[in-house]
Amino acid sequence: MQQHQPFIPQPPPPPSYPLYMPPVPMPQQTQSPHLLPDTSSLPTLRAVVHRQEPSSASAGQSRPARPRRNPSQAPHEGKSETVPAPFPWATTRRASVYSLNYLLSKQIFKISGEVQCKRCEKRYEMEYDLTEKFIEVGSFIAENKSGMHDRAPGVWMNPVLPACKLCEQDNCVKPIIP
Repeated sequence: MQQHQPFIPQPPPPPSYPLYMPPVPMPQQTQSPHLLPDTSSLPTLRAVVHRQEPSSASAGQSRPARPRRNPSQAPHEGKSETVPAPFPWATTRRASVYSLNYLLSKQIFKISGEVQCKRCEKRYEMEYDLTEKFIEVGSFIAENKSGMHDRAPGVWMNPVLPACKLCEQDNCVKPIIP
């Protein structure tokens, strides 16, 4: 007679995507500004892409559009699925963003917008390097994903604002959203 071993639960297998994305040094721009930069050394999200279902989503969006499962999540009365794009890098679909490769292919290397100081109330233009900020945000998500629980972390909900370049007051420059 064969003896049965007691059932001992096994830990789940490790995820198929990296939990940590090491910082990647920024490539030096030695090309003409009219050519696309070399993005071969940039981190990609390919490990997550293989889990997505193929669809007929707009070219360049980071995720394919999915039909809403819950009718209570439909846009409120008077709101449509599409909106005018407030910035050149924005999509016309609510809660959708373009992929980094799509933006770079459209010659979008900088993200800029108007900001206003809460203290001196003066307005000026602020600009960020797209690739540098993508790596910064991607690294943050890779390091903190396990604790985010599909929610934005507190530092994103109540961010420390930049200092005003005119009056030099700390934590006072807010974006002006059209």
